[in-house]
Amino acid sequence: MIPSAEHDPVDPAHTSYSADELKRMREDVRALLTVAMKAAASHTVALMQPPEPDERAGLLERLKENVAQAQAEFAARGPEAVREASRFACDALRLFRACHRERCRKARACRGDPVACCERAPVPEPAREWVTGLLLAEQLPWLPLLAEGNAANRAAYECWIAGIEAGRSVRPPSARPRSRPASG
Repeated sequence: MIPSAEHDPVDPAHTSYSADELKRMREDVRALLTVAMKAAASHTVALMQPPEPDERAGLLERLKENVAQAQAEFAARGPEAVREASRFACDALRLFRACHRERCRKARACRGDPVACCERAPVPEPAREWVTGLLLAEQLPWLPLLAEGNAANRAAYECWIAGIEAGRSVRPPSARPRSRPASG
């Protein structure tokens, strides 16, 4: 069988097209590109649209289930896990900087009873919430991203850290050397 001429590739070097044919080909290519660009743009816009309400409801339901499961696990943890979480909070809040125990200050970490230290410390509530979010982020990495007031809590935490770091230049009252009366 002899291949037909319409299936043979055209060699542009040996073919000469008239000006009308070239103009028509350019218009066809331009029309094809326009259609392709419009299709690509509409596909991109469709991908960027928020999920349908049914999808959002399902996603919200799954998120609520995850939070409920994490809360149940948090409530069921033993005393050692509570102590560990409190120690993390004490260290994250750098409570050792203002601690009256020399052991904590030297170790640059809580070396006492972290549960009592964490409860006693005069830490602002937004800073506590930020540290709590850091603790929960281990189990629910997306939680801090969705939390309302996230930026405010982080700012409160950073202000707390800056304040406690700035206050370290002055030793706690129990660690100051006693002044001796001048002998004269």
